[in-house]
Amino acid sequence: MVKTGLSIGMAIGLAACGANVMGTIGDGKDIYHGKATPGLMGGGGTITMANENGRVCNGTFHYLIPVAGVAALRCNDGDTANVRFKSITQFSGWGTGKTSKGSKVSFAYGMSDDEARMYLDLPEQNLDDPNSTGAGSKRTTGTEPSKKEIIETGMGTGFFINDQGHIVTNNHVVKNCEYMQLRLADGTQQKADVLYTDPINDLAVIKVDYKPSVIATFPLTPSYRAGEEVLAFGFGLGYDLSKSGILTTGSIIALAGMHDDSRFMQITAQIQHGNSGGPLSDRMGNVIGINTSGLDQVGYFKSKGVFPEAADFSVKELVIKTFLKAHSIPFTEVNKTQVQGNADIGEQMRRFSVRASCFGYPRQSS
Repeated sequence: MVKTGLSIGMAIGLAACGANVMGTIGDGKDIYHGKATPGLMGGGGTITMANENGRVCNGTFHYLIPVAGVAALRCNDGDTANVRFKSITQFSGWGTGKTSKGSKVSFAYGMSDDEARMYLDLPEQNLDDPNSTGAGSKRTTGTEPSKKEIIETGMGTGFFINDQGHIVTNNHVVKNCEYMQLRLADGTQQKADVLYTDPINDLAVIKVDYKPSVIATFPLTPSYRAGEEVLAFGFGLGYDLSKSGILTTGSIIALAGMHDDSRFMQITAQIQHGNSGGPLSDRMGNVIGINTSGLDQVGYFKSKGVFPEAADFSVKELVIKTFLKAHSIPFTEVNKTQVQGNADIGEQMRRFSVRASCFGYPRQSS
């Protein structure tokens, strides 16, 4: 059934060839795969899906609003299901629902099976709420979101700092996070727990039950200076740019942030939405900071009358290490002195970095 709903949104965005769907019913072990085919009017279509035991479910779907809709399914054992879905992009989305026997249905469409798994264990949507149109759906002004409705509230990057599964990222990536899912370098999906946060310095530590083969190391005696080349890694704009991450190069242009804030350094390596929480490395492969933000160029222009040049910021490694020590989180310090090629450093950063997705409930309007 899950697949059915999934195909729904995808079918509209794709051609008549349909869209692949992956879903689960019940305890999550009953996996379904199938296709959805768009109708002639472009507002809905048909769905067919099946599991390995020969259970086949067919149905139809339609959109309630441009980014969300519903599907009704009937299986060959007489069970039925109603699901709601939400589009993530024109060609992908996810949703939840229930069968007539009360089993939970979760699904994702327009993704590989591995990508879909991160959406298959989220809290179910409130199908009895007439104002609920699926996770993340747009609402009219003044409509309060269902309390059971969960959306992706943030995304970013993080990196392993030991082999016990501890990961450093930004606090604003995990803020208001009820459920966190990570995609690791090997392509697997892992649930993560938020352990500690530091809103003042925009730092957080999360943990997964996973032992990485590569971890980030900090310099024992940092000696970076303005003018030196640096490399930044992260999942800029989520997966819109690259599923394997984006490596940017630049240089340190100031050893302080806005208003001479000594916790930060200013860099020319581009930081985009989704890069937050990613590592900043020197030419030897030492992690010397965590990428945090870029200056709001439009806002700066409105207030100052000029566009700033490079204005991206990274929290210094000393601040990160102080935060980790305060919570007894182990990390490794080593002075790497051999200059490495950018591609080699980038590959190391890719292997110890993760793409983080945070899911939570919409904030009530005041």
